[in-house]
Amino acid sequence: MQRRAIAPAYPLYAAYRADHSGDALIAQPQARGPNVKAMVYIAAFAPQQGEPIAIAMDPSRFPGSQLQPPALALEPSSSGLDGYVAPDAFNSVFAQDVSPDTAVNMVTHQRSIAVNALLEPSGPAAWTTTPTWYLVSAADRVISPAAERFFAQRMGAHTTEVEASHASLVSQPAVVARLIEQAAR
Repeated sequence: MQRRAIAPAYPLYAAYRADHSGDALIAQPQARGPNVKAMVYIAAFAPQQGEPIAIAMDPSRFPGSQLQPPALALEPSSSGLDGYVAPDAFNSVFAQDVSPDTAVNMVTHQRSIAVNALLEPSGPAAWTTTPTWYLVSAADRVISPAAERFFAQRMGAHTTEVEASHASLVSQPAVVARLIEQAAR
């Protein structure tokens, strides 16, 4: 069976993913193709080719992230070391503008990241050739808002800023939806 797109695609990047082999999957290669018309980043890392994600976590360059031990819990794993937001810090660091009940649900479903993936060089950046929108979460305590603004400016993204935590997809769904609608036009 052949798979084909029946409409334009608008990939949404709210985060990155790292599998347990340690490979950083920024989803950039998947953002290429004839049906991809725009990309939307929501409080997300946006490295350029060859750049590690960890650059955005440099506190001397981009102060403001609170995602460090003990809020960043670390555990040995088959890939080396996995990290995740410690449950007791989740609401205050990741989702301070989300209700406690919602935060509890979110923390029970969070997935860890292979820490060494933060140091892996990124592949080709699809945002260099695809129109891009970026939502800066101005109260983000995971990725510094300064880093988010840097990414948005460097990629030449249409940028919107909202007073929200890293979980702006949850706390500000109407703002996120409007940004996606703008990108889809």
